[in-house]
Amino acid sequence: MEAAHTTEAHSEQLSNTNFRVHEHVTPALPVPHYFMPDACNGIFTTLRDVVFCVPMRYEDRRQSIVAADAVENELSHISGIIERIEERPGRGHRMTWTLHCRDAENAPFRASFFVVTPHHKQLLKIGARFVFQGKPKWFHGLCYLSQPALLSSQDMGRLVPIYRKTGKYGSARIWQAVQSVTRSATEEQLYNIFPKALWRMSTTLNLPTLWEAFHRMHTPSDLDAVADAVDTLRIFELGESIVAQKAKTRTFVAGDRAVLSDVRAALLRSIFPFTLSPSQLAAEQAIREALASSAPANVLIQGGVGSGKSAVAYLATLAQAMGGLDGKRVAILVAPTTILADQLQERLQEMAKHLDVFIVRGQSGKKFDWPERGVVVGTHGMVGPNTPWERVGLVVFDEEHRFGAETKNVPASVNRILMSATPIPGTIAAIRFGGMQILRLESNPMGRQVTCIALNKSQSREAVNAVRDTVEAGGKAILVYGSIAHEALAPLGETVFIQSPDFGEDQVIRVENPIDHRQALVAAQSFPEAARIRYLRLNRAFNPAKWWANNAPGGLFGFPVWGMDPTQNNRLFALDQHHFVHQVDGKSVVRSTDQILRLCRSGIVDSVQLFRESQIRRGVDLDKAMPYWRAGFKDKVGVLHGQLSETEKQVILGRFASGESPVLLSTTIVEVGVDIDGVDTIVVANADRMGVASLVQLRGRVGRRGKPGRCFFIGEDDADSQERLNRIAQETDDERLAEMDFMERGFGSVKEDIQSGHALRLFQLPRDYDWLQRVVPLLERADGVTH
Repeated sequence: MEAAHTTEAHSEQLSNTNFRVHEHVTPALPVPHYFMPDACNGIFTTLRDVVFCVPMRYEDRRQSIVAADAVENELSHISGIIERIEERPGRGHRMTWTLHCRDAENAPFRASFFVVTPHHKQLLKIGARFVFQGKPKWFHGLCYLSQPALLSSQDMGRLVPIYRKTGKYGSARIWQAVQSVTRSATEEQLYNIFPKALWRMSTTLNLPTLWEAFHRMHTPSDLDAVADAVDTLRIFELGESIVAQKAKTRTFVAGDRAVLSDVRAALLRSIFPFTLSPSQLAAEQAIREALASSAPANVLIQGGVGSGKSAVAYLATLAQAMGGLDGKRVAILVAPTTILADQLQERLQEMAKHLDVFIVRGQSGKKFDWPERGVVVGTHGMVGPNTPWERVGLVVFDEEHRFGAETKNVPASVNRILMSATPIPGTIAAIRFGGMQILRLESNPMGRQVTCIALNKSQSREAVNAVRDTVEAGGKAILVYGSIAHEALAPLGETVFIQSPDFGEDQVIRVENPIDHRQALVAAQSFPEAARIRYLRLNRAFNPAKWWANNAPGGLFGFPVWGMDPTQNNRLFALDQHHFVHQVDGKSVVRSTDQILRLCRSGIVDSVQLFRESQIRRGVDLDKAMPYWRAGFKDKVGVLHGQLSETEKQVILGRFASGESPVLLSTTIVEVGVDIDGVDTIVVANADRMGVASLVQLRGRVGRRGKPGRCFFIGEDDADSQERLNRIAQETDDERLAEMDFMERGFGSVKEDIQSGHALRLFQLPRDYDWLQRVVPLLERADGVTH
């Protein structure tokens, strides 16, 4: 009965409270601190922890049924009376009890208890009435329940939240802790957790208020109310992260200014043996203005491979070295690899030899002699505790996606420029939410012609033939493998689904308690065809009403039905009847695909991990690929990877550049720093295991200097992997590619300096991209009003 009283208390509090965010009333007095109830000890530390404690699922106890309506293997609540108790010897000197029961329509059913506790012996009496909760089986026309839970009528009539276990505390204990907070926390205290800019956001988006969502989450009237509540919490979490990003990028520290006259700027532009493109000229002008500003520059230069980012970086560093004020006349150009750092320093030194500026190849450590004025080119070791920040006014990070957030954190006054074809999601977030300046370079200024093709492994002979043709024509080819050896897969759960092309389209095998990934695959492949489970793709083509009419209840599928959300294709969701059908004005109505997806995305539908055969087998890596390529091309193959010394790397690249070893077998170290004429073909093996940024950079290794090039992405045979690789192969717009990377990796966490990944609890990309599109403009308008 406590739940019913709680719901009434919440309704009264909602109707009587004087604090109404949606009525634009702000509390006049300071909000009192909220002290956590004793019931939360060991479970929750703060009110915010409780706000984001979302149940993992809900048990539907809104009504009991008769045995005839029970669906096999679907959780059911059958109300009945015990007529007879049959005792039989069981295993280990235990007794097995079988209860002969009758339901509300006087129909018989059975309930078996293989473990009979003292509590059971006290409760189970002839004539006792219970609601038996379990997943029924049917034998010879009779419904059987095995070890059912025993509920009273007071336990029924509501949706019951089921919480994930926290330490030693189970769902029931967590529910008690949550209820202690929902009864004691005030609306003012709840809203005070979040920035004021967010308070009215959910109302604007036609969602429940934060206060309503908080209570509906734990005492819901129906699953759609839960989905609405989760969406409210989701946008508050997202909004909080965006506000933090904005606060992080706003600075009131004076920048290290550099002022350069138009005459000297023209002198710098003249050092190049080519004419700068219009987008390069525009970027150079914008950077000069940013360096001359009183605020520190924070700029991203985005452009594809070959767009001329390096030229703009050279101009920026030279401008700081020649025009820096207050002794800040040193610029650092940071490259992700020593190979690229050497190339950048050599080229800049050659072009700037007539300028009165030192161009130095930096060395990390205390012994390096920093110049008073000039450009220092090096790797990430140049930015750290030994950097003389009293001289440094600008740091440029080339291929910024290769650096961690800590490396890119420079003193607040120092100007910072990031460069990348595919900026990391954290940088995209800083641009979208925090006001970071972006300068885009023309993607194809020299008319690069690269044909990019996605192949599955059964088609890989086409790529091998292309490599052979390239070498025979006197060209060079690069073969890329993701790593020297295999990387670890995600940990296994107690239950997993395995998908293989051998099982047929949209079919999987369920494996219980797998030892490891390969054992799970072997086990799945040994199961008979009858064990295969067909799942539903919950996409635009799926029509729930039509499917329900043809298949449910009791049709081909049975319940639960497993469904795949296209934005979360590494899990399958267990959909029961009540996920498909709900009550509207007393009538049963089939939910739309979008409504079903909302339930899946709200975290209230059970799900199980899905692993594809391609993920587990994952092809060969560099160590196993070497014999194959050396057998085919004999002494023409050079091998490059990160475990070689710098001297060894330079020797191998030298042989490749000269044509002595025209086939370069490499890990993704070749992603940056290899700019060699005559590279006509690149083959990326296991491309389905690589991110968008890496694939774009690898594609950029060919087709330079205006020559045509060919790129092959080779992945597994499954349809999802091929569809993704095809999208990347066909896309050439840098901004859209960066957005694809952003969608795949998420934007991380501002508070923990995580640059990518899904660090938020409820908000995830690409699943929640639509909310991102709606929340950002709202906060931008609110920011315009307050600033």
